[in-house]
Amino acid sequence: MTDASVPDAPPPPSTPGWGARLLRIPLAYVHPGALGCLGLVVLGLALDWLALPPGPFPYAILVADVPFLLLLWKDGGRRWKRWAFLYGALHYGFATRWLVEVHVGQVPTLMVILGPIYVILGGMIRWFVRGGVPYVLAVGLGVVFEELLRTWWMGGMPWPARSLSFAAGSGLDVFLPAASLLGAYGLSFLAGTTSAVVSGIPRCLTAPEAERAFLRRRVAVAALFPLFVALVLGYVAYDRGNAFEVAQREGRAWQTYEELLVVQGNISQSLKHKRKGEGGENASETIFRRHLDITKAGMAADRENEVFGILWPETMLPFPLVSPGVAARFPGQWQSYVNVVTRMKREVPEARDATWLIGAIHLFEREGDPPFAQLFDHGTYDSLFQLEPQFAPEPGGAAPRPRPEDPNWFPPWERARHDKVVLVPGGEYTPLGEVFPVLRLARNFVSVIPELDPGLYEQKPMRIWEGQRWSMRDRQARTRKLEAGTVICFELAFPARCRYWRRAGAHVLINAANYGWFGKTSFRAQIRALARLRAAELAMGVVMAGNTGPTLFFDPLGRPYGRFHGMKGEGDEPAGADGTTHRSGWVSAKLWADNSVTPYTAWGDLPFTGLLIVLSVFAWARGRALRRAAEAAGAGN
Repeated sequence: MTDASVPDAPPPPSTPGWGARLLRIPLAYVHPGALGCLGLVVLGLALDWLALPPGPFPYAILVADVPFLLLLWKDGGRRWKRWAFLYGALHYGFATRWLVEVHVGQVPTLMVILGPIYVILGGMIRWFVRGGVPYVLAVGLGVVFEELLRTWWMGGMPWPARSLSFAAGSGLDVFLPAASLLGAYGLSFLAGTTSAVVSGIPRCLTAPEAERAFLRRRVAVAALFPLFVALVLGYVAYDRGNAFEVAQREGRAWQTYEELLVVQGNISQSLKHKRKGEGGENASETIFRRHLDITKAGMAADRENEVFGILWPETMLPFPLVSPGVAARFPGQWQSYVNVVTRMKREVPEARDATWLIGAIHLFEREGDPPFAQLFDHGTYDSLFQLEPQFAPEPGGAAPRPRPEDPNWFPPWERARHDKVVLVPGGEYTPLGEVFPVLRLARNFVSVIPELDPGLYEQKPMRIWEGQRWSMRDRQARTRKLEAGTVICFELAFPARCRYWRRAGAHVLINAANYGWFGKTSFRAQIRALARLRAAELAMGVVMAGNTGPTLFFDPLGRPYGRFHGMKGEGDEPAGADGTTHRSGWVSAKLWADNSVTPYTAWGDLPFTGLLIVLSVFAWARGRALRRAAEAAGAGN
């Protein structure tokens, strides 16, 4: 045999280049069978629109995850990762589409950052199932893990939670008080388990005839689990409602004797960033004067009910307030601070004895910073100040001299201050910005807000009210004290931050916010639902003070109350309604305090975290045992 008769060896397989690898991603979406996957993605978006506030059919949340679950197993699960990423990216983008009002680049950025979370969710569910975890339990726990993951994934907002649909003003609201047991995540768990059961129904219809009876029995048995969860949550909701009524009768749940006046100035974002305001005056003066005018109108209209406090939303005091160190170096800015409280005292004499809760920027000296020559180079907090103008100088009087050398010195009218702790990623700070400065350039492109400093995590609640009333029950004077925690703007969306205030002794949460960024969008209904969930979780009263709305009150069961009074003779209507947003006016009402400690306040997210760990260990151990058994069987053959 000659060498010529020897066949040539096959050439080694070539490694595809990066271009070919990248090309595979878009090609995966046009592969045969992709049309059905795309249909599931579109169906998922349609269910999001129906279910999430202000969707017309909140009940759709009970099946909203079905398209995604079907996507995981379609065509045997081939290419599920790419479809899961697309599903997640579009899901987050659609649900937070109101971010376009801030900057068009924020929505696609959020889609890219958070899209991989659905890949993790799908992988977790598939791994659990292969490890022997019951499918319904795997899905229910998976959707809770997905929502927990968003609270820290690249600083991702915990949004949009499935539990929002349980606080959207539908029949699902009967479950709302059950958030006191496992938090809002317990309601999301219920929605995930119902979706898991419904996702098994199509297989009952398309499987071979011989398998259908068996599959129907499995689905029927699986349906018992979400039914059990619904019964437990329903009982907890019913019991919590009764417990609140008992607490009212026994005096453990009570209202303040006087009212809090909340001002809604309806300041446009454009006005906040202009130099000139109404009538050619300074824009900051226009903003300040409008809030003073609404405060005076509210005080005049509410003579029958004594007002103990006044609340202005986030940054609605347009003049930055300064720490003693900054005040000593910038006397002009210190005098501006003095002028603010002096004008409050002079122009609203009816409220001179009230406590004023005012949202403002706070400039301070960071430890280790040099003495900056420019005012706004200093540290910047987004804060809520508790001021008492009665202790301000009289008009024309001398202002006190700031004493930064005394660490215990503060202005005599400044009673307390809360600084925002949880900042908005990409809006108020740049994740990894210190490591990669180029990221700050990208942040500045999509946000006009200067970078802020996070406040200290541990802050003491403000004592905003104290009153005494004669009790006919025990025939003695009963003293009540109301402690408040502050969640500024989006901090309301983070349950751990709200839970901190409850554990610190706060009775009420004050949500001072500037939600004017988001226009007349679905955001308003979603943030109202979040406030209801926080109130029900922690048995706390919640006060929403929105620059453009919503502005309203919630009792410790999450029920809204209060009436909005419009300026210019516009009449009044229920507070927080869509018709009250983007209007100037006020809401005044008494605040609820409930001394109950809910289970969620006590143990937080530990039940779900513990269950996740236990099932993960179980799935890992069982999967390992199955692999060993398979290897042993293969070796025997």
